[in-house]
Amino acid sequence: MKLSRNVLVGSLATAGIVLGAFAPSLTAQAATTSATVGADGVVKPTGDTNKDVNSLNDPDNPGLAIAYDDGEGNVKTATAQSDANVTVISGILTLDKVPDFGFGTAAAGSTVDLQNNSSAIEDDGNQSGILQVTDSRQNSDKTTAGFTVSAQLGSFYTTDADNPATGKFLLALKPVQLTTSTDSKDVIQGQKSIEASLTAGDKTDHDVMNLKAGSYNNGAIIAQFAAQTGTPNSDAQLTVPADAANGSTPTAQSYKAPITWTLTPTAMTKAATGGSGN
Repeated sequence: MKLSRNVLVGSLATAGIVLGAFAPSLTAQAATTSATVGADGVVKPTGDTNKDVNSLNDPDNPGLAIAYDDGEGNVKTATAQSDANVTVISGILTLDKVPDFGFGTAAAGSTVDLQNNSSAIEDDGNQSGILQVTDSRQNSDKTTAGFTVSAQLGSFYTTDADNPATGKFLLALKPVQLTTSTDSKDVIQGQKSIEASLTAGDKTDHDVMNLKAGSYNNGAIIAQFAAQTGTPNSDAQLTVPADAANGSTPTAQSYKAPITWTLTPTAMTKAATGGSGN
């Protein structure tokens, strides 16, 4: 089964899947203070026990959690509660994130590097330049099963998607090191994304990742195509056709195109089941 996400030069959010029984909900504990502020602005200790205060995130009246210190060696504490959370998956393959690509300003007939990861279409794309898959499947021999991620670039248009721009826009993606986190040091040895050349509107899927069984470990597999304004990245480039110019008339026109990313699993291998004989 293929899993697709539609994005911009633009693009995927998270496929969140909860497995197993629901855990009982936890009641949030109020923040506490060891001192209060009176109407006169004077700070006074609460005594031997702390007092509850409003949530520190209360938009109307946020709590003030004071760790009291009287300056004479008597100190008290303040407390607050946050949380750690995670969705644990097992036996499934998910397409978690797909990147938006912002190429800034380009002259017709030129090639421009990725400028940022801004979005111009409301879609699944993230503005961090991350393409991420998480694999929690295993073959019968306990190795990972493999998968492919492909991308298809739609037609560029201005305001009307039914009236695409003329000429062939070309999005080129260079091979980048695959990692298990956004830290570039957490490399997947010997694994890079695939060089891809996407022509707008050609309705063709182009492989961007293709990992073989056993070539990686369970967990996140990440390719990063990130850029910040002022720090362009040549790992993604857009070639703008000369036809995009409006003849001899000076113009400045914004174009955008969707990108559809498709995750296709390599089928897991199962242990052979023995038959019964007579």
